[in-house]
Amino acid sequence: MGFIKLCREGNMHILCFKQRKNGFTILEILVALTILVVVFSLITLLYVRAARTRNVINAYNEVSEVLTQMIDLMVNGRQNFMGNNIPALKIVSSFNTLTDKEISFTDNGINFQYTITENTLKLSINGTEYNLDANNKIELQNESKFEYYTPGGGSEITLVKIILSGKSTNPAMKKMNPMRIETSVRLKNKLSF
Repeated sequence: MGFIKLCREGNMHILCFKQRKNGFTILEILVALTILVVVFSLITLLYVRAARTRNVINAYNEVSEVLTQMIDLMVNGRQNFMGNNIPALKIVSSFNTLTDKEISFTDNGINFQYTITENTLKLSINGTEYNLDANNKIELQNESKFEYYTPGGGSEITLVKIILSGKSTNPAMKKMNPMRIETSVRLKNKLSF
């Protein structure tokens, strides 16, 4: 294909037929492909980083949610949990067992026991155990424990501090730092000083 243009020959202007090259040269195609490869590489890199960040955020949110639910169950109790009403720790007046890994008490003739085991928190109701992380989304760390406050070195416990530290069970998150949640519960009708 060609096109017609006005050409000058000496003093005269004439119409001349100019041949136009068709397509692109190989060099132009290689430059365009190189630019496309660089752009797609950058987009892929950004997508992979965003996916990793999203996975880490999801894992931390999951751990936070499960730990918060565990603490909420202990502190505030729950109506009709597995057919039982779980009393809140803040209204319990006396305890049967208090160690750094176990709290047990009796309410209305029903024995309740919270136990921090190797990787989870279990609730035992009259000997029947329930894993409070039913989906096994997290594993508790060794730092998880119960602490007790007795004013003036006495024997009456007025405050229970619950410390839960956990990590995701997702294999991709093995190197994740544990998340730690703490709360203190002042026991019913007990002065904290």
